[in-house]
Amino acid sequence: QAVVNKTCGLMDKITAKHPCFLAKEIAQTPETGGSHDVPKNVPDIPDMKKFINEDLLVNGIRCVDANADGSICFDELSKFFATKFPDLPKEHYRMIMNFLDKDGDGTVSVQELLTAMTGQDHNPGARLAMVNVCVNDHTVREPATSTPFGHTLMTKYLTLKLMRMLGSKEFLLSSQYYNDDYTVETQFVEWLAAHDPLLLEGGFIGFAPATDDPESVEYMDKYIDLCAHANIPNVFLDVNLVDNPEGTAPHMKGSLLDLSKFNARIVLQAVHKIDNMLSRKGYPDNPWREVPAKTAPAGELYVNFINVLDWLQLQPGCDPSGERADRLGEIFTELYSDKIFQRRVTAVVIEEGHGISVPGDFRSVMKWMRNFFPSDCKVPGQPNANGLVGGYRTMLHCHASHTGHEHVSTLELLEAGGDGIWASFIPDAAQFGHNNIFVFLENMLRFGNQDVWRSWNLEQAIEVARHIYFLNFNTVTVPASYHIWGSSVRSEAHTFFRTVADRGWRRRSNNFYHNWTESEIAELEKDRGTIALDSEQRRNQDRDARNDAWVANQDDRWRRVREGDYHIAPLMGNVPTIHRRLQELEIVATGRGEHGSVPNDSPAYGLKMLGFAVMAADLRANFNDPGFLEQAVAWLRDPPTGPPGSTVATWQ
Repeated sequence: QAVVNKTCGLMDKITAKHPCFLAKEIAQTPETGGSHDVPKNVPDIPDMKKFINEDLLVNGIRCVDANADGSICFDELSKFFATKFPDLPKEHYRMIMNFLDKDGDGTVSVQELLTAMTGQDHNPGARLAMVNVCVNDHTVREPATSTPFGHTLMTKYLTLKLMRMLGSKEFLLSSQYYNDDYTVETQFVEWLAAHDPLLLEGGFIGFAPATDDPESVEYMDKYIDLCAHANIPNVFLDVNLVDNPEGTAPHMKGSLLDLSKFNARIVLQAVHKIDNMLSRKGYPDNPWREVPAKTAPAGELYVNFINVLDWLQLQPGCDPSGERADRLGEIFTELYSDKIFQRRVTAVVIEEGHGISVPGDFRSVMKWMRNFFPSDCKVPGQPNANGLVGGYRTMLHCHASHTGHEHVSTLELLEAGGDGIWASFIPDAAQFGHNNIFVFLENMLRFGNQDVWRSWNLEQAIEVARHIYFLNFNTVTVPASYHIWGSSVRSEAHTFFRTVADRGWRRRSNNFYHNWTESEIAELEKDRGTIALDSEQRRNQDRDARNDAWVANQDDRWRRVREGDYHIAPLMGNVPTIHRRLQELEIVATGRGEHGSVPNDSPAYGLKMLGFAVMAADLRANFNDPGFLEQAVAWLRDPPTGPPGSTVATWQ
């Protein structure tokens, strides 16, 4: 936290001109170069829609293509633009034509040109260069599904501050899946509302729609009330289409849905209640934003359909079809037909939660879902092409696939008419990562999407990624292989592999994600070194004698299960996972309770609650460490006592 506080202080100085950390330039210094201009090797693809009448453009270009062969000569097209659109700067349409003239023969495709200028239909390169990307930022929450240290209030607060400095406009602040258990997820939004309410702007709270179970309804109402009382302006509604095969964890009772029992009414009941709450709080009834990257959401509702691919049983290279697709299509049609859903819901989101998709899956699903959730912009008071008010952004959250294509999947979604992603800034989450904001924005820049650079403050992005990792994993050691910001990625092994150079194909003249002065870098490195040394000394001084003995006596087993088949993320882990981790460490017996369930006397129940308490108390503990787990289980069975101020007294 000390290191991250220092970085926040430096970034405060850089972005001090704007109260919300959104300054668009940095101080002029010899080391930085000092401006927020788009880097010279990001293709300059301008947005021309503000200059043109779309109907005139479409009809006129087709008339220019007199021989109807689908391509137009540069000279003919230049005359057309000069005559019909005199306000359109010549360099704008010339850049577009040069971008689309891939074979250099002086002609461009009619369809690709219309795509680039109107956003309708598309070819991949043109659409990715032009789309106003949407990013729903889950950095405050998502790494908690992976880290064995969990989250504290300060972890979340500093992460949110860093991401706001970076230019992020919308955030998931809290996920509510804990029913009566008090966790840091609730503590954080209560604290923000009381101490720093400005940081609630653009915030979302996430939870699931209630089933018909009265207890489930009670919990959903509780989460809606929390949203109202903490003044969180938006809601992220999780609709899981495939239930956990082992059943729902006790603290998530009634929150997951099985499509065999699920109908549109369940979602619509939640949508109507949320709409009522947001209206009472004074948020607009039609909260659509024309350019999401430039403004914060207020009064918006996102609906996240989890495991759509699982439900569809999609086959590689195939489009959704058959009885399962028909059933889900009926539900989607009913949702879209609801007037409140049309005006309150602004985004329909897809999540693939297992990492077992293959390339092409999301392109197929996106095209299919657009049949039910069209992309027409919501203009207040005016219906779209279907005669309804609705129009929906679509975003993807894709868990890291076994074949490593989670980032390509996001591009496929955009190519098929999608709008962006919801994700964390770093990849760490769940089993083994997911698509993430940093790589997504880099891909957009590679395709020439300048709007990304103008909307985000990426000059310090590498340092932000590193510090978010430090916060989550309680270390100042940087992973080696992470895209863009990993230590091995950033260091050069041979000049042949150099990607930063003054000239060359797609080379960049400098690392524009790491724009600091030499003195600032020295200050950061000094602080990191101090913390690293202090941490090592503490580990050597405070190593528990019982843990040392345990390691020495169980040497072979230690090597085998230090990572093991199970790991505990205390803010996310369920009791069966915790119990099995204890079993593989032989801290508890390997037997099972009735019908293979967790025995009622398992310390896994107590460890889960201990994790919630530790995080809310702003303590850090590695809940996956064998030595700590053995000590914690011993304390649960025989509560510790100690003098005031001692470590034992703290845990007591």
